[in-house]
Amino acid sequence: MERFGSRLFFTALFVLFLAGCGGEKAKPAQDVPGGQFIKRFTAFESKDGKMKWSLVAEEAKVDEQSNRIELSNFSVDFFKKDGKSVEAVLTAGSGEMDPAVNRFRTIGDSFVKTADGELLETRDLYYDPEKKKIYGDSEVKLTRRDAIVTGKGIEATPDMESVVIKKNRVEIKR
Repeated sequence: MERFGSRLFFTALFVLFLAGCGGEKAKPAQDVPGGQFIKRFTAFESKDGKMKWSLVAEEAKVDEQSNRIELSNFSVDFFKKDGKSVEAVLTAGSGEMDPAVNRFRTIGDSFVKTADGELLETRDLYYDPEKKKIYGDSEVKLTRRDAIVTGKGIEATPDMESVVIKKNRVEIKR
């Protein structure tokens, strides 16, 4: 039921964007072959009035055939359980989103910075809304206060509280 409510809400929000309705900062959608082009695209997921994440893209192209949204220069704020405080911010130059299931991925250089100052650097990340985790198979570098961990492949919560880095190497800072 939770996923259905989130999907229904996001679908309604999505329809409003397609209709050209939006906030002051949003610009009307423009038709492009196979879909629409939107400046300052915003999407989010919430539950019981509490934000889970919020995505803002400089530009988005909605592909109506595949029900996919191509994103340019975007960031995702992941919220703590209180729904108010940001626990981590993911940024990337490009990516894609499947609005039917609130799943998205980054394409190319990707960064996740936590509220505690930890920094994940990698390429091609995926977000799984069911598991509430980010994952990928590319080279990764996680910089923490006391260590730098490098490897290939990651599965982690956005706040980096739970992290599995495959084929890892740890460098302790002194």
